[in-house]
Amino acid sequence: MFRSSDQGVSQAYLDAIDGNYPPHPNPFGFRRYDPSEPANARELMQQLAAFSPGTANHNYILGRLARVIRFWTESEFRYAGNDSATWNLAVVTEMDNARQRMAHFRQAVTEFELQRLAALEIPETGGLEPDAQEEMTVQGKTIVRRVFSLPTGDTMVTLSLPDGRIFGKGISGADGRVFYRADILGNDSFIQVSSPEEFSIPEWVINPEPNSRWGI
Repeated sequence: MFRSSDQGVSQAYLDAIDGNYPPHPNPFGFRRYDPSEPANARELMQQLAAFSPGTANHNYILGRLARVIRFWTESEFRYAGNDSATWNLAVVTEMDNARQRMAHFRQAVTEFELQRLAALEIPETGGLEPDAQEEMTVQGKTIVRRVFSLPTGDTMVTLSLPDGRIFGKGISGADGRVFYRADILGNDSFIQVSSPEEFSIPEWVINPEPNSRWGI
């Protein structure tokens, strides 16, 4: 996965998220959703591995991790300055290191889940125009729904923001497969899967600004 260590990201941390995660024997026994330490990061990945994608337990853990990842990668950190330049440098450096660790953790989650979703591949629209399009309002947000008939015989429904950024894709396959995948991490990975009837709108769509409570 990661061949070299970034500044501020130890080899121990990279070894902990190496892509090999035996399912956790007690996936609900660990309550602290903090991936900043190697042991925590690995245990959280093993929790994900304990449940099949699309199950309620799996999506619960994935949702919690998505919030923590967003907090540590998107928040504007603020702190009270100190007269000591050394202290200030240490604080800023640790903030940068935390972002780097979380970026690696986000990539680890993405790669692991994409491997497990290989059988639920999302087809490309190939520049096709939608057969139908409508706008709807969900929790005060304008959502655009588009329906595409693909050359493969599949039907795809996309959900996007007015600016065109897609956050959800529903597939009704010619082979009988029916599923919905949401971009829960906001990195175009679409790693959260459910049935179309249970489709979800990612947190970043409803709440663009991370909440401080998500950091723990």
